[in-house]
Parts: sequence; C-alpha cells; structure tokens
Amino acid sequence: MDNSSVACAICFTECQEERFVEAKMPCCYRIGGSTKFCIDCIEKLCRSTPSKIGCCPICKAGITILDKTVINMKAEKDALEIVMREDFEGIIDVMRTHLHSLSVQKEACKALWRLTASDAENKVTNRNLIREAGGITAIVNAMQSHLTDAMLQMSACDALCGISCDNVNNKAAIREAGGILAIVEGMKAHLNIAEMQEQGCWALINVSSNNRDNKDAIRECDGIVTIIDAMKTHVVNTSVQRYGCGAIVNIANGNAINKSIVKDVEGIRVVQSALAHHPNDEKLRRRANNALKLLQ
Repeated sequence: MDNSSVACAICFTECQEERFVEAKMPCCYRIGGSTKFCIDCIEKLCRSTPSKIGCCPICKAGITILDKTVINMKAEKDALEIVMREDFEGIIDVMRTHLHSLSVQKEACKALWRLTASDAENKVTNRNLIREAGGITAIVNAMQSHLTDAMLQMSACDALCGISCDNVNNKAAIREAGGILAIVEGMKAHLNIAEMQEQGCWALINVSSNNRDNKDAIRECDGIVTIIDAMKTHVVNTSVQRYGCGAIVNIANGNAINKSIVKDVEGIRVVQSALAHHPNDEKLRRRANNALKLLQ
C-alpha cells in the first residue's frame, strides 16, 4: 500500500509528513495495514485517563505508553504472572519479549535473584541454567534499557550478584555481555542513592572475586573511581562504606595497576575516613584494615 494515501485515523496527519511517527499497536498492528495511528494521538488517549491506561481504538484492548512505545496491558499482566511462577526459562523469555516494560524487567530481575541467592534451593544448578538460557544477557539488556530507574538497577545488581557467586563461567559471561559496564553505569546514574551504591559495590565484589579479567574490566570502565565516589558521597552510610571497602580489596588484590589507581584517587584517605566514621562496625573495620594493609 502507498503510504502517501494513508493518514492517522484520529488526527488525519498524513504518513509522509515529517512529524508523523506511527504507533505500532501491540494488539492490532499489521505491516501494510490501512488503519494507522500516530504516537502523539495514542499518547494523548492514554494520558486522558487517571490511570494512564487507554483503549485501542480498534479492538478496545487496554494499552498504555512507555517511552513512546505502546504496551498491551493484558500481555504485560500475563508476562508478570509467568515471572511469579519463578520458572527461569519463562522469566528469561518474557524479559526478551517485554524489554520495554519496566515492571516486567524489575520483577524478573527480582525472581532471578531469588533463584540464585545464597539461601535458594538448587542455587548452584540454577546459576548455570540461567546463563545457558541467556539470562545474563537479558539482565544486562534490562539495565541498559532502563538506566534511569534506580529500583531496576538495584534488582539487576542483586541478580548479577547471585548468578556470579562462586561461578567462574558466569563471571566471564557477565563481563562478555557488558554486565560490568552496566553495573558501573547504574552506579554513576544514581550516585545520590545509597542503596544503589551498596548494591553496585556488592555486585562488583562478586564479579571481581578471584577473576583477574574482571578486575581489569572494572578498571577500564572507570569502576574504581565510581566506587570511591560512592564512598565519598555516602560517608555516614555503613553499608556503602562496608561494601566499598570490600570492593577495593577484591579489585586491588593481586593487581598492581588497580592498586596504584586506588591510591591516585584518594582511596587510602577514603578508607581511613570509613574507619573514623564507623569504628564500631566489625565487618567494616576488618575490610577497611585489609584494604589499608593491601594499599601500603
């Protein structure tokens, strides 16, 4: 069909006009179809209701808009139900098919964390199966697609923590999928949120443990500076200081270049500050003293 003869069925803006951006309806979209809608009209339709949920003008399916993408509410509800079953193959599948759905990605990352956490049943097997099914790539894609959402970033860091724990293959897969960069970018994007810095440092501890390639990757994507920035920003937060010191120890241990960079970015002073502000936290004190000993 010649697009020059087709216009938005609501505002009648013609398809060949520069300002026309077609809304691809998840319920009724068909390539070459004669009935089209522009994204501006569908966005106005959804925003005209208190719930921000509108109806498809053709089939009346519930729809909403996220980042200029039309979302089928029933399909999203079905996807969330699959996630709640905690079947890793189903979770990873809906992460692929609902990449633009923040709620699906967030709940999926939480579910993958529950399947791989230290107290999870079959955690060791689950960690391998999730990697083999493409789960690590799905998590990284979620982080890249929803960088501005701190809760998604935290849930994804949790999932990467669980998946990488005591698993050499998964640590390598996280690096190869861009996961280390994604963790660091999430920390940078939400520097003022203490819990994000805590979760990010924790994830970097796990992925760098006994893994020289990942220690190098953290340095190369500015991760050392990011950890120090987190500790400087959240001086009074015990958890950030504790996990920050732990990350410094793991990343600098056995790596002369990383050790030098930690010193160059005031790492010794920052660790000393952590000790001064939290003298009664035994775990922090142990990690901080290990860091200072390593950096001498």
